[in-house]
Formats: sequence, structure tokens, C-alpha cells
Amino acid sequence: MSAAASGGGTIDRRHFLKLAGLGAGALAIAPILEACSKSGVPIPSSLRAAARSLGGEKSDLQLFPGGQEFLSSRAQRFPFGITDIDGMQILGPPARVWIGQGSSAQGPIPATAEKYRVLDEPGDPTGFYVATLPMPPSGLAWTMVDAQGIYGIAPITILDAPTTPGIGQRAVSVATPTPGHLLGVTSMCTRKPVCPMHAVSLNAALRARKPIVFTIASPLLCTSRTCGPVVDEVVDVRARHLKDAMFIHAEPYKGNQATILSPAATAWRIPSEPWVWVIDKTGVVRARFEGPVTSSEIEAALRSVAIP
Repeated sequence: MSAAASGGGTIDRRHFLKLAGLGAGALAIAPILEACSKSGVPIPSSLRAAARSLGGEKSDLQLFPGGQEFLSSRAQRFPFGITDIDGMQILGPPARVWIGQGSSAQGPIPATAEKYRVLDEPGDPTGFYVATLPMPPSGLAWTMVDAQGIYGIAPITILDAPTTPGIGQRAVSVATPTPGHLLGVTSMCTRKPVCPMHAVSLNAALRARKPIVFTIASPLLCTSRTCGPVVDEVVDVRARHLKDAMFIHAEPYKGNQATILSPAATAWRIPSEPWVWVIDKTGVVRARFEGPVTSSEIEAALRSVAIP
């Protein structure tokens, strides 16, 4: 498949691994069945039947779920990236999603292709797909995506409660680096040029009682190559809403290696990156986005809390 047909260039599998948070992308159905047989966790029979209806038990699509915090028994945003078996990004063709657990599955559910407004680095993903899935109870679940007549399958873990502040919960007040006050981190911002979201510390912004868009992401160290585009999307929103909200960015790591978490990332207990939260003027989280997100999604959430 050509880059033009797929919507982007070749994406190395490792660039998606951190985004997926699973240590692996989609696997062929046969190895998955074998692994699950050994672990005692069955793939839902209805999901297996859907896969067979799409062309047998050979998966030719690599599926990379865009997050780790999928919450039980509710409808939730499910972003994901897909490539063909050679690692060529697929973006644009219609895609459908199934989710299964135990003996039941739901789908197909249509997914929307979202493209980033700004691309700075060659080879970065040009966008992603997103669908709203009815999440099952907590435990292991399976997702399957079909696009262009090929499909892939990947496991996700469903949680009962969020690790990071969830919708309706209070934002964590923590000092974030500003010019001249790095607070123990090596780099205030790894974006080049430095983003304009470091003038005010998060704890000071929360005291100002204005809506906030808070981002934790590392454009330099994010191995999924998703953080840079996400920070650019937030900067794009900021340009149109300077009067409506305060925009704060924090790096997730203390140093120039993705090893030790920064104070902000530790306080917010992030399991992955990037993350974007929309916080109302009372300090309550009203929307949150893990993994890839576009300016239009962030802007819609911001309008609900900041714009009459």
C-alpha cells in the first residue's frame, strides 16, 4: 500500500508501543489463541466468529490501542492506530471496531479518522482513529478492528476506577516548571521551539479560578511519537482561546531519559503519555484525553466549561 493510500508514511512498530501500553501490537489470531489457551483467558467466541467472517484466522492488520485507562461499564472514547502487516499506517478508509469479553462481544461500531492539524517531524503519525465503545466490566477485554478488508486484534485491560484524576474529580494542585523555576526537572519543555504554556504554574492557575487545559507530554522522549503532535494540537487551541482559559504544559520525566517521572507526572499518577485534561474554574476535571487527540476534540470540551 502506498503512503498516499494509507494516509501516512511507514510507522515503526516501536513508535506505537508506548501508546499501546501493552508491550506488543496486534498479533495473529492463532498465536493469540495459543497464548490465551496457556493463560486460561479465552477470546470471546463471538469475537472469534466475527474475525472468521472477515476472512479466516489470519490477521493482516496491526492494532495499537491508544491508552491504558479504559473504565468499566460505561461508554468511553477509544483511540487507536492501525498499520498493515508491513508497518504502513492506515488512515482514512472506513474502520469498524468490536469489543469482546467472556462469551459476548459488541460491534461493529464505526470509527472516525482524525488527522492532526500540524505535523512537525517526518515519520510522525498523521492521525488516528477514534470510536466510542461500550466498555464491559473490569478485567481483560479484546478489541478488533476491520479496515480495507483486513483486521487486527489486541487486548486491553478494563479498570473499575481511574488512576489519574477522572471526570468529576478535583484536579491535583502541584507546582509545574516555569522560566527560572525548573523545580528539579532538567528541561522545562522538550518541544522545539519551547511551547508557550509555561508562564504560570498549575497550582497558581488553579487558584486563579479560570478554566484550565493541562497537558502532560514529552515531545522529545515520547516513544510513540504522539506527544509532539498532541502538544501542537493544544497550542493550536490556545491560540484561539487565550481569553477563555489558562493553558499549562508539564514534562512527564525529570531528566532527558524516559526513566524517572517528574513531580507533576507523579502527582497526577499517569500510567502513560500523552494526557490532556480540561478543568473547570472550580478545579474539577470535566474532560480528559489519554493518547492521541485533536484540537477539535479539546476545543469542544473547553467550550462546555469556558464559553457561554
